Amino acid sequence: MSRAAEAAGRQGKFWEMHDALFERSPNLSDAIVFEEPDERFGVGVALSRSERYLQIGVSSKLTSESWLLDAAQPAGEFQVVLPRRQGVEYSVEHQIGADGGDRLLILHNENAENFELAVAPLADPAARTPLIAHRDDTRLLDVDAFADYLAVSFRRDGLTGLRIIRGDGTEHEIAFAEPVYTVHPGANPEYDSDQFRLGYVSLATPDSVYDCNMATGELTLLQDLDVPVARPGQDIRHRAADRPATDNRDLSVPDLGHRNLPRQLPGH
Repeated sequence: MSRAAEAAGRQGKFWEMHDALFERSPNLSDAIVFEEPDERFGVGVALSRSERYLQIGVSSKLTSESWLLDAAQPAGEFQVVLPRRQGVEYSVEHQIGADGGDRLLILHNENAENFELAVAPLADPAARTPLIAHRDDTRLLDVDAFADYLAVSFRRDGLTGLRIIRGDGTEHEIAFAEPVYTVHPGANPEYDSDQFRLGYVSLATPDSVYDCNMATGELTLLQDLDVPVARPGQDIRHRAADRPATDNRDLSVPDLGHRNLPRQLPGH
């Protein structure tokens, strides 16, 4: 609730929110804000990164649903973004457009097994337009919305990656030096930031935390696990070897060894 109060204050509506809460406090103490009768579904609540909306997320193994409420009107009613449909999963990010209007980024798998990222007006979330269309070779994992950027996490050919979309529509994928690695989003609470915090690890690099400049793609190392591991470019040979998968597509398999020793294959 404290973050909701801060958000209301930034919009010049702190006392409006204060009065709405405390005038109704006898009733609010007993009010049910949201109730999910289906025991298959879990429920969570969060404040959007933009601090404009409170969000309730409802999800089961295969189905999800989101509800939004203006954070400056906490006594109001949550509104469903898209009514749940069995087998359809989606998540929602709020972003303030260049024109000052609200828009939603909806990551969903409706008729898109590997997920599609769509943009929709807040007033009519069903009127969504694809921003990143579905691809058979790329699984979209997550999207983080910032004031001037979108950070999209994905998986392709067995590797995770990060794609940045700037406010002007241009985009780029973040380049990493090693051939085989895992990258994942870190904690990124600041909406107006141009830095994206991420976690990175490989067979040759310990767990590390980086800030990525979303404008340039430059990576700045902030922290790594202090263990005696050789770094790429030292005595470790680290490369990707293509191996056929069951669906006849090649996957990148890590091949790690000492530069001065012959390569050892399992079973030899």
